[in-house]
Amino acid sequence: MIRIVHFTDTHMDAGEELRARREADLANHVAVINRLDPQPDVVIFTGDMANGGKPEEYDIVRRHMDNLRAPWLAVPGNRDSRRRMRAAFANHEWGGGHAQGPLDFFVQVGPLALIGFDSKGPGTNKGWAHEERRQSLRRLLKRQQARRR
Repeated sequence: MIRIVHFTDTHMDAGEELRARREADLANHVAVINRLDPQPDVVIFTGDMANGGKPEEYDIVRRHMDNLRAPWLAVPGNRDSRRRMRAAFANHEWGGGHAQGPLDFFVQVGPLALIGFDSKGPGTNKGWAHEERRQSLRRLLKRQQARRR
């Protein structure tokens, strides 16, 4: 059995008014997950880590998420900045390093293949799956299939 914890939409805010409450909420999420027994095999954060996509918002999220006992990964949401996520999480396998464009990734968790597919559209914060993006998803799926052989 694979154990997955999923959460989303912390909308961390760099402004003092919202930051304290949202940071406390995130710290509580991490503490609750860390007390789970058994621990999850992976924690998946699906988007909108940051409210404004500011570096300091990702610094706050990283500081808390890196306290997780379980491995974790994240897919950007419509409020996130790919460039700033890459900078903040470059040390993570899924972080994409210094690549450009969508933040797609493939991660193996035990027998489970996880594909992060970034569907944020160019010049918009809405979802987008044009043929170019669908081709990218097909490449990720083929890469996963090749690893299974």
